[in-house]
Amino acid sequence: MQGGCGCGGDLVEAKLLPLDLYVMFDKSGSMSETTASGQSKWDAVKAAVDSFVNDPQSAGIGVGLQYFPIAAPGVPDTCTNNSQCGAFGPCDPPKGCRNSANTITMCDTDADCQALPGTPKTCAALGLCANNTAYACFPASTPNCGMGLGACQALASSCINQTCSVSDYATPDVLIAELPGNATNITQSLTNHTPNNGTPTRPALQGAVNYATTWANANPTHTVVVLLATDGMPNDCSSNIPAVSQVAATGFGATPSIRTFVIGVFSPTDITNGAQTNLDQIASAGGGQPTAFIVDTSQNVTQQFIDALNKIRKSQITCQYAMPTASGGGTVDPNKVNMIFTDGAGNK
Repeated sequence: MQGGCGCGGDLVEAKLLPLDLYVMFDKSGSMSETTASGQSKWDAVKAAVDSFVNDPQSAGIGVGLQYFPIAAPGVPDTCTNNSQCGAFGPCDPPKGCRNSANTITMCDTDADCQALPGTPKTCAALGLCANNTAYACFPASTPNCGMGLGACQALASSCINQTCSVSDYATPDVLIAELPGNATNITQSLTNHTPNNGTPTRPALQGAVNYATTWANANPTHTVVVLLATDGMPNDCSSNIPAVSQVAATGFGATPSIRTFVIGVFSPTDITNGAQTNLDQIASAGGGQPTAFIVDTSQNVTQQFIDALNKIRKSQITCQYAMPTASGGGTVDPNKVNMIFTDGAGNK
């Protein structure tokens, strides 16, 4: 930009207004479900986020991260009896059922398996394959996974361990910071977490909006948005679609306005049974997109998730530039600022 006053000026590089993305990442037990490739949803989505934050095109974007559910303090990670869980019981192993597409879906009772095509109507304990824990086995009593994946090892029982406190979700696991510098912290954070427990979406999204609002107030020239990435319907801590949509709408309507984008990771059966429609309500209320981005687990989950992240990035990077600072410390007159555009070939 060149400021003209008839006798001279300063030449400074124009800088786009920064974009900051705060990701609220679902790590509920259903993220352990396998996709059509045999990889778990969790591992496929982790690979997508890792690729995005290390992509040179993401350089300059601020990204922060938190997960839901967050474990309640003092509750053990694993258990052998209900008394160890206290109010966070019962002590049960993760359970699932498998449909005709060989996709495992998390369940609590046999009734959760009824709607799945070709599924044995039994909700049974899950296991992981000893030689490659990216693969689940069902039921856990299966002696061997086959295909060189080793023995089927039963997963440890755990309490229903999750907090409903909004303040817990408003405290990031990884603070918003600029890429690529923050990419290592995000990758390490993803490595440190594994799926478990339920889907307390309402307090999780409220915490994300609260943190994003605080960040936006402290960084008024930044565009700050929230991404809700989930594979399940809200079902804990007074969570349901209307309640979560209201959180998104309130954030969007506030000052500063915080937009909420939504990415859902679902099987074709989940999509048919209303997952798209339900998440669309949250996305529309949050002002990010009129519809949620839906990742189909029968396709390439990692690439679909990357594509959704890239679309969000592209839609939120605007052609707005920060006003340059006057070299003499005075106020810049917008009417005396000229824009000089230079393309990739050096042509002005």
